[in-house]
Amino acid sequence: MKIIVMSLIFVIVIIGLYLIFDHIYFDIFKYNTYSLSKHSTLEEDKLIGTKDLYAKFIKGTQILNSDFTPDKCIDGNRFTSCHSYIKKKPAIEISLKDMKLIKKIILYNRSDCCKEKLVPFILTVLDENKNETYKEGRYDVADQYIFNINQYGKYVQIQINKLTEEILHFGDIDIFY
Repeated sequence: MKIIVMSLIFVIVIIGLYLIFDHIYFDIFKYNTYSLSKHSTLEEDKLIGTKDLYAKFIKGTQILNSDFTPDKCIDGNRFTSCHSYIKKKPAIEISLKDMKLIKKIILYNRSDCCKEKLVPFILTVLDENKNETYKEGRYDVADQYIFNINQYGKYVQIQINKLTEEILHFGDIDIFY
């Protein structure tokens, strides 16, 4: 009888640890990008999946090296990052597959270092004709930046807004519609 009770307790503990680890793992690494995000403030906000996004450096911005390509900023992993070569006002553009009513954007700063290098920056949303529908700058150093957009857009641009030559890098971006 003791063996059965001990076995049941062991199984319950293992299942409990699995559920706790599973929750922490997906919360930290955010690989399940196709479900509703836990950061969503409204039940109907949906996260645009990584397969429906395309990222590229723009305005003459170049990649630092093959480990920091633009797609690292839209891969759903906050522990990877894109990284540009040093340039005056480097920029990146994220293209959506279709024009959408963008409700919210969460931009995640790098998790490992250099958070201050992202600011000041400007986030711009553009329609399919590249007309601005939303523009906001941020000047504070933070782990994440939340933008309540509620505008239609097909492109999201992030550009460093300093007069000196700088790099552009961040961890990830979530775009909600």
